[in-house]
Amino acid sequence: MTASSSVTTNELVNALKVYGDQLDTIKLWIMHSNVYFDLVKEQIASNITNDSDFNIRNASPITLGIPVLVSDSPAPRNTSTSPITYYTLGVREGGLTLMQNQPEPIIDLDVIHGKENRVVDLQGEHEYAVRLQGYRYDVANGGVNPDDSTLATGTNWDKVATDAKSLAAAALSSV
Repeated sequence: MTASSSVTTNELVNALKVYGDQLDTIKLWIMHSNVYFDLVKEQIASNITNDSDFNIRNASPITLGIPVLVSDSPAPRNTSTSPITYYTLGVREGGLTLMQNQPEPIIDLDVIHGKENRVVDLQGEHEYAVRLQGYRYDVANGGVNPDDSTLATGTNWDKVATDAKSLAAAALSSV
């Protein structure tokens, strides 16, 4: 992971450079809207004819042919740092896989009679598995049957890949 004051076009290139001959496996950039618009401003300020014109007309940065998912969710940022640290990910195809472990969710429906209003009790359960390329979930740290926040905790995942090309994503951090 590289860190800078804001993500620039050069840093996107450097993130892809790590993947070398496998750069075409990066299929999506995920970034916070602050990072996204800073990138637009950086490219406009570069004043490269046609590129800057394109950015001004479309408010869209040039991202090396890779689409961008812009999210203001808390996930791509760390608000406990000052200033806030933002994370931009270049996600690989197959880098994160969610697999449903049972063919259909189990759903129970009960109608409760004898109440003033009609009452329906609905309860459901489903099971899925998560695979993060280059990492193994650490049951000793995170426990079995983790919830979403436990899955999102980095210390619950052990890096097992020895080569950066084998990881789920290229990562950049910026403030």
